[in-house]
Amino acid sequence: MLLTATLLIASRASAQEKSKPGRYRLGPFYLTPRVLLTSGVDTNVYNSEVGAVQDNTLVLSPNLDLVIPLGRRFRFKGTGSLDLNYFEKEESERSTDLHGTGQLELRLGRAMIFGGTGGGRQKQRFSSDIDQRLERRFDEIHGGIDYGATRNIHAILQGRQETTTYQDGVVVDGQEVSNALDRDTRSGSAQFRVGVSTRTTLIGLAEIQNDVFLHAPTAFREARSYRYAGGFDFSPKAAVRGTLLIGARVFPDAESQAVPPFSGLMLNVNLQASPASFAQVTATAVRDVQYSVGSVSSLDAFRNSYVSSVYGGGLTVQLPLGLLARGTISFGRADYLLPYEFQGTAYDRLDRLRTTAIAILRGFGRALHVGGTVQWVRRDTNVPGLTYHGTSYGVLAELVP
Repeated sequence: MLLTATLLIASRASAQEKSKPGRYRLGPFYLTPRVLLTSGVDTNVYNSEVGAVQDNTLVLSPNLDLVIPLGRRFRFKGTGSLDLNYFEKEESERSTDLHGTGQLELRLGRAMIFGGTGGGRQKQRFSSDIDQRLERRFDEIHGGIDYGATRNIHAILQGRQETTTYQDGVVVDGQEVSNALDRDTRSGSAQFRVGVSTRTTLIGLAEIQNDVFLHAPTAFREARSYRYAGGFDFSPKAAVRGTLLIGARVFPDAESQAVPPFSGLMLNVNLQASPASFAQVTATAVRDVQYSVGSVSSLDAFRNSYVSSVYGGGLTVQLPLGLLARGTISFGRADYLLPYEFQGTAYDRLDRLRTTAIAILRGFGRALHVGGTVQWVRRDTNVPGLTYHGTSYGVLAELVP
């Protein structure tokens, strides 16, 4: 998450230098609004292996990006999103999710100094071993400097502090989620960007992250880790667009660590291409380490964790009569680093998650699409009682100017 945030700041800054900062202009404000509305049926609201509960759902998601130039040197950037999640019968699953960020930028010669804050409240599923929707709150503050040694060479230094807390009273196999996962996160990163062509930028990045679990015993309170990555950022005008990063995530083997040691592959890939004028192909790959709710009392490490890998692809095709067909598929995998203790038994837990979605939409102008969608989800695991599958289907409307 922190690595992605760092890259977004850099890529958005470089992109906006060459184009207007928003879709619409209203006085000094540049605005880019988006609205997504889905309404349909979820056949397995609680991700249950047996006794699945079905309900009618509706989700309304307006989003807004805002840019305000303040003279020649200053600029304010903000984002805001709202998700209204409605379940007709299962009232406990209803929620209003909020998220917002703001950043002020100051240009001084070759340097841009930036700083900002953000926060939000969401009720979703946040971990492979949490099948309940629960509320999570977070707030963050960040700052840094982007220095352009030349037009094509930039160095970006950034620091970030974030606090994450979870809803009280939610228990997963005897462990309260808030006691396990409430934490303060501090990170620092250095990123180097070298333009190797007008449409391709070489990226090198190093990041240190320190997590402090707020309710853990003193001896197992902190988890320090490192990310090292390199890759490319491709501009929107390139044949292949997006970001490709490959690197390593490292949790050192130290007695004071709250999680088990790990050293392995890290991926952050999001690429798009248009092999024909009527088609677009996407490819994604994300691999990193996530924290688990469960503790491991029989071993030295207090907190378990798992390697989360998600690989996916998508195809969007323009059809006759103004129709748009969109299909996506993803394969996820969660490999737990330590035995997962469930109902008194330890398992070498391995989860596999497959998600497939298809949508047929009708365009009304360039911005509005309305149609139908269906999604299939299935998780297989070697822990008894935790396998599930479900289907969601309904209507979809999206307004993306």
